[in-house]
Amino acid sequence: MSRCKYTNFFSEIGTFFQKSGDSALQAIANALQGIGLTDRSLGLSTKGNASRKTSEKLLALLLLPFFGCSDVSHLPGSALSALSRVGYNMLYRMERDPNIDWRKCMARLSKRVEKYLSARCAESDTGIRCLVADDTDIAKSGMKIEKIGRIFSHTQHRHIIGFKGLLLGITDGKTFRPLDFSLHGEAGRDGTQGLSAKQRKARKQTALADGTPAKARHDEYLRSKIAVLIEMVRRARRNGTEFEYLLVDSWFMCRELAQAVLRLSGGSHVLGMLKNNVNIFAVGGERLRTGQMVSRFKHQSRCCRKYRCEYIVVDTALGGIPVRLFLCRRSKSDGWKTILTTDTSLSFVRAYEIYAMRWSIEVCFKECKQYLRLEGNQAQHFNSQTASVSVCLMQYTLLNVVKRMTSYETLGGLFRDTKADVVEITLYERILLVLREILEEFTEYLGFPNKELVQRLLSDNDLLVKIQNSNCLRLCA
Repeated sequence: MSRCKYTNFFSEIGTFFQKSGDSALQAIANALQGIGLTDRSLGLSTKGNASRKTSEKLLALLLLPFFGCSDVSHLPGSALSALSRVGYNMLYRMERDPNIDWRKCMARLSKRVEKYLSARCAESDTGIRCLVADDTDIAKSGMKIEKIGRIFSHTQHRHIIGFKGLLLGITDGKTFRPLDFSLHGEAGRDGTQGLSAKQRKARKQTALADGTPAKARHDEYLRSKIAVLIEMVRRARRNGTEFEYLLVDSWFMCRELAQAVLRLSGGSHVLGMLKNNVNIFAVGGERLRTGQMVSRFKHQSRCCRKYRCEYIVVDTALGGIPVRLFLCRRSKSDGWKTILTTDTSLSFVRAYEIYAMRWSIEVCFKECKQYLRLEGNQAQHFNSQTASVSVCLMQYTLLNVVKRMTSYETLGGLFRDTKADVVEITLYERILLVLREILEEFTEYLGFPNKELVQRLLSDNDLLVKIQNSNCLRLCA
């Protein structure tokens, strides 16, 4: 078999939507062509006997939800299948492949997106770049999924079946781009992950060779999320990602994380919430918790009219690291919250505005679950779970690029417009299937059945565009 017989996937997408210059799908196709996804640019490789490049299979995975395919199983019979000529078995094998480095692929896509945006967009309003880290529940229903277990959901306040997803992204105040992620489980007090011996035995098990990207993902599954986050931040800096602040919530704020960020070159700092009355700080020769600080320094509180807050500023140290605490509340009926930063020159208003950028990661989690089926994959292989989350986050990056480059105000509006485009695509594909059957029946009736002739006719890109834009298609619609 010749290597990568079909190499015009990008051009076919552009030609297919050439008459819909302002459509949502056309905007996505333009962004993909501008970013440039190739094996080399994404750190992928293609076997010599493959019929499609690995980057083209990845492109098919990225485009699935925009063509009305909720998952890989819905690819056959769709318009995307006709355009890409990628079989669903190819995509299943790709998701399970232990040698594909999805972490490197995500990082390189993010760098290409950054270059693409910097050449076309103005500077952000905030003027700073912040890394944002947080975790979320990734609920599952299959009990035979590899490494599946029970996790405690802080949103539902109960144990559920699934994974914990740890995400690191970067924001400039306008666009949030996922950079790295990991999947984690909770061993529980007895190490059983909340499952019976029978349930643990029924889970899928795969043997992995040392040194493969998939093995590294398996090894970090039960590791501390703070330790893995520190590695992610260091990896991001090694990849050339510059940032001023790392924004985290109270669960991740600790001395180890602050030390790791301060040791990086570039003068980066940590800014995040702090759990009240957990840490003890040395203030004015006394050792105080945050609640005691409020009582002691309440007479020094100030009022921020801009954000209608009352706040107290306390300079102290966290494990020998100089830090500044902002104890604040919105009203007298609210409890006091504590914001900690290693940047002791930061004012309360500036810290408040920068920390508000952390909300972009919460929006990412919500929209990935709502529109991109972050929790939808029920494949049994852990590699497939890693691949599906990677693809979902890359789809989110792509949608954010299009949203910033066009007039769409929300990602939901953009996604709804892609669904509207898919209605026309689906009708067009059904008409092609009818034409295929008519041509096959006609050639058989004449006594010279030639399926290759039919395939060649329906693979003619110029012919397909003419059919798509013909009056006949409009009448059928």
